[in-house]
Amino acid sequence: MKRKMIAIGLATLTLFMWNAISWMVLPFHGRSLQTLPDAVVEFTTLSSKHLKSGVYHYPGTPEDNTPESLNNLEQKLASGPRIPLMVYHPGGSKLFNPSDFIASLALNLITVLVIFSLLKFLPKPSLMAVLKVSFILAVLVSSCSDLLLMNWYKLPLAFTIPNMLDHLIGITLAGIIIYLLHSKALVQNNSNTTTYD
Repeated sequence: MKRKMIAIGLATLTLFMWNAISWMVLPFHGRSLQTLPDAVVEFTTLSSKHLKSGVYHYPGTPEDNTPESLNNLEQKLASGPRIPLMVYHPGGSKLFNPSDFIASLALNLITVLVIFSLLKFLPKPSLMAVLKVSFILAVLVSSCSDLLLMNWYKLPLAFTIPNMLDHLIGITLAGIIIYLLHSKALVQNNSNTTTYD
């Protein structure tokens, strides 16, 4: 049990550290995000609208589906600009909020627990089997999230690929650590599993 907890804890920390390195050290995420100049964003106008914190898009979906409204929407889309996805927070915030790091650790722990649960079902736990499971899980996550978001919200490929690589590398590292520190228990768990014909 102690070895299991250590494996899960180290895998969680590894996944957390990889995410930090990927976003804060490596250049790929930074290059995929462009900064709007202050002159472009009219903050006084936004403040006067008293917008609530949330996710916005422009041009928005019309309140009715009349031909006139849909035609107006088509004209706005044709002429541009278009903002498929914008997260807006009217109040102040911190660059590095401690609660964000705590939430990230908790989400990494959930991810590691899922990986751990999947590895327990391997018929013959091995490093190659762990790599295969990690790759399949990363592809599944990327297909259900990153690729769909890229399609519907018109995200550029340069933004999507680093996120997909984050899943692939992070999940694989976590899986390898679980295997190296807990492989004997995985094999023992498999050998104790009773099969029925």
